[in-house]
Amino acid sequence: MRLELFSHDLNNRHEITHAISSEFSDYYNDVGKFTVVLPMDDYNIGIVELDAVLYIVERRLAYTVEEIQFDCDNSEITLNGYSLNNKLNRRVIAATSSIANVETDVYSVITANLRGLPILLAEKKGLTETVTATEVYGDELLNCIQPILTDAGIGNRMVLDYRTKTETFELYKGVDRTEGLDAVLFVQERGTAPGLVVDKDISEYKNVCYCEAQYKDGTKFVVQAGTASDAERRELWASFSGDSQQDGETNAAFQTRVKQYAALQLGSHLNRNGFDIGADGDELGTAYNVGDLVWCVSLRLGVKYKARITAAKYSQDANGSSVKLVIGDPILTVLR
Repeated sequence: MRLELFSHDLNNRHEITHAISSEFSDYYNDVGKFTVVLPMDDYNIGIVELDAVLYIVERRLAYTVEEIQFDCDNSEITLNGYSLNNKLNRRVIAATSSIANVETDVYSVITANLRGLPILLAEKKGLTETVTATEVYGDELLNCIQPILTDAGIGNRMVLDYRTKTETFELYKGVDRTEGLDAVLFVQERGTAPGLVVDKDISEYKNVCYCEAQYKDGTKFVVQAGTASDAERRELWASFSGDSQQDGETNAAFQTRVKQYAALQLGSHLNRNGFDIGADGDELGTAYNVGDLVWCVSLRLGVKYKARITAAKYSQDANGSSVKLVIGDPILTVLR
C-alpha cells in the first residue's frame, strides 16, 4: 500500500516511504480506524502531526491522525486515528430536526450543523429511501444519523480530493451484485471464501420494546412495540426522546408516534449474522466493493444468504499484506 500524509490544511504532502506495519478498516456505514507503525527517524518525526490526513493511494481512503505515540526504547512512532467521515462528530445536532426522506433530510441536517467545519456535501443522487419520520437532536452528528442510514441500507463516506484540497461527505448505495452472469458468490466449497468465519450472534437481540413517554400534562405512559411471547420474547426498555406532545395532537396520535419510535429502537438490536472471509485485493474495487450486495454460501453449515459487504480490513507488515471482508452484520467482539 502506498501511504501519503497531508498536513491538516492539505497544503503539505509527504510520502511514507516505509511503514513497519499498518492496519486499516473501511466501513459502509460506520467509522473506520487505522494504526500505522513507523521507524522513529528524523524524517518521520518531522512529518507526523495531530489532525494530519493519512491517505491510502490505491484505495482512495483517507483518515485523520488522532493520536501519536513516540516509543523511544523501540525507536517507533505509532499513529492511530479514524476515517475522515468521523470529522462530522466534531459537531452536535443543536436543534431538533426530522428525517423521513433519507438523502434530502440527512444532507439538510448536516448543512444546518456544520458551523464552519470545512466539509462539502456531494451532489444528491436521487436516492429514494425513506424511513418513519425520526427526530434527531443532541448527540454527535454522525452518530445520530448512522442508525437511520442503516435502516435505509445507505452508506456514507468522506471523499478526499487533494488536488482541490477539499473533503466531501457523500451518501451512496452499494450495487446489487447477486443477479446475472457477473453475480458475486463467496462459496466455501468452491474455495472462494478463504479463512471463512461464520458468526451467528444473539447477544444484543431484542424483539419487544417498552417505551416510556409523557403527555403534555405530565402524565407518564408506556407503549409496546413487538409481539413475541413466552421463551422467544426478549425485552428492551427505552425512553422517548422525540418531540413532546404538540398542541392539538390527541393522546392516541401521540401514542402512535411513541410506538413508531419504540419499533425503531428494535432495529438496533437484531439477530445478527456475519460472514468474515479473506479477499482478493485485486478484485476489491473492481468485481465488488464495500457496500455491494453479494451471495454468501457454506453448504456444510447450511448457510446461504444475500448480504451486504459492510467492511473491508487491510493489513500489511514484513510478512506480506492481506484483505478481509465482513459480509452481513459486523462480527461482534463483546464475547471474545
